[in-house]
Amino acid sequence: ELKTRARSWLNSLPDGGGNIIAFTHGGLIKAIIYECLKMENISSQEFMISNISICRLQFVKNKVIVVTINDTSHWEG
Repeated sequence: ELKTRARSWLNSLPDGGGNIIAFTHGGLIKAIIYECLKMENISSQEFMISNISICRLQFVKNKVIVVTINDTSHWEG
């Protein structure tokens, strides 16, 4: 299940900060965001994740800040 995989990945992150880049599919990205925001049910209608979009999360002292979701500005140009 996606929520279990998301929780497992989040728990595997190193303490102490640093930059991490991950490439995966939209379903798992949504599950990670839902897990970070402590939302109960994953719904495809809450927000959209486009192919090759960028989502940025910032982890600060047991808190998660969603910086961007579904950023596609790199497609321009």
